[in-house]
Amino acid sequence: MVMQVLYSRNIKTVQCPRCELRYAKKETECPHCKGLPDSEIETLKLETEREADAHSNLGKVMSAAAIIIMLVVGFLFVLL
Repeated sequence: MVMQVLYSRNIKTVQCPRCELRYAKKETECPHCKGLPDSEIETLKLETEREADAHSNLGKVMSAAAIIIMLVVGFLFVLL
């Protein structure tokens, strides 16, 4: 996973004018919307936006969990 992140940062990308997602510049056409009719592009955009929102919510949950754990550990440290 770490190598994938490091590798993906070095790849030049372009934004597809049709679906507005990014893809590798070396690709000849967008792999996200290639072969999709125009009527399905809006659905693709909505699904991608929903997925991004879900990832954002996961980050908020993880941050809240980290704060709670730090508070519990700090409270236990004070008691001992």
